[in-house]
Amino acid sequence: MPGMTDVKIIELFFARDERAIEMTKSVHGKLINSICRGILHSERDEEECANDVLLSLWRSIPPQKPENLPAYLTRITRNAALNMRKSSNREKRNKNSELPLDDFYELYSDERDVDEQIEQKELKELLGDFIKRLPDEQRRLFVLRYYFEMDTKELAKRFRVSRRAIYQKLENLKTKLKDFLESEGYWS
Repeated sequence: MPGMTDVKIIELFFARDERAIEMTKSVHGKLINSICRGILHSERDEEECANDVLLSLWRSIPPQKPENLPAYLTRITRNAALNMRKSSNREKRNKNSELPLDDFYELYSDERDVDEQIEQKELKELLGDFIKRLPDEQRRLFVLRYYFEMDTKELAKRFRVSRRAIYQKLENLKTKLKDFLESEGYWS
């Protein structure tokens, strides 16, 4: 059940009342900025992306009526930040700042045939099962790193461990994922 503030925000969007934007920034601004910062690593881009998110909300509500505004915002913000990063003409990142999901982007090509689409759906389901089975701390680490693309320095700070410990935990998670996929017959 959404919070009363979120219900009010959605009502304001449906009434086309511009206060909806200000309320969204007030209530959910930290969430939006946090996601943008984690993906873009640039204050200027973060601000621009946050503004793009608010514009997207204005354009999508109505007709959309999200039941969970923070989840809806998370999806819109992440997509906006990824699109901004993708279209950006920044110089290539060095290997130490390489983003973890870059290797997987080609899996989402629009030119996939039906077999590839089915295989991709199965992989997503397996990945969801894997994540659900992880202990809470490992699940949070996995999601923060591989979904929100938080860098290892920020993860070390958040988990109050060294970067070396984060690298080790991530390596362990990758090994667990590989073993899980092999046990499910997906990877050999």
